[in-house]
Amino acid sequence: MHQTPVRAALLTAALFIAGLLTTGCTEASPAVVYVVRHAEKATTPAGDPTLTAAGEARAQSLADKLGDKAIVGIYSTDTTRTQSTAAPLAAKVGLPVVSYSVTEDLVARVRTTPQDKVVVIVGHSNTVPLILTEFGAETPAEIAAGIPHEEYDNLYMLQLSGPKPALTALKF
Repeated sequence: MHQTPVRAALLTAALFIAGLLTTGCTEASPAVVYVVRHAEKATTPAGDPTLTAAGEARAQSLADKLGDKAIVGIYSTDTTRTQSTAAPLAAKVGLPVVSYSVTEDLVARVRTTPQDKVVVIVGHSNTVPLILTEFGAETPAEIAAGIPHEEYDNLYMLQLSGPKPALTALKF
């Protein structure tokens, strides 16, 4: 059967559209980054304290809240309190906790996270606002100068899409 150029173009367009429909071609969800301060810490030792019992319970609560997400990376500073906050989640999802020290390097690395995947970053009262700012989010005024010392239940979700990430403040 001989096809005219118009008929061939229409057939090609129809096949292309059918291929899009059958492969579920929709815009992918953005990568998500959760940023959290370490859980409640003991008052001693002064240099590198461990978590309190309440802190250990909060770390487990974080694992329960995020354990079903498509996590591909968990990052923490190398202090005992941040590593211990990340540990239950890491065990639940079967990933190591990767240490970081330079926020800019961490943010550059996390920006390469595939769409539909999740990264968790555990930091400190003074570094969480810096991390949010480094990603380009508008840091909430109440934590711009640092998270208040007595607050350990803040969880920030960044959706990395477009020129500016969407920031959602959560509690856990």
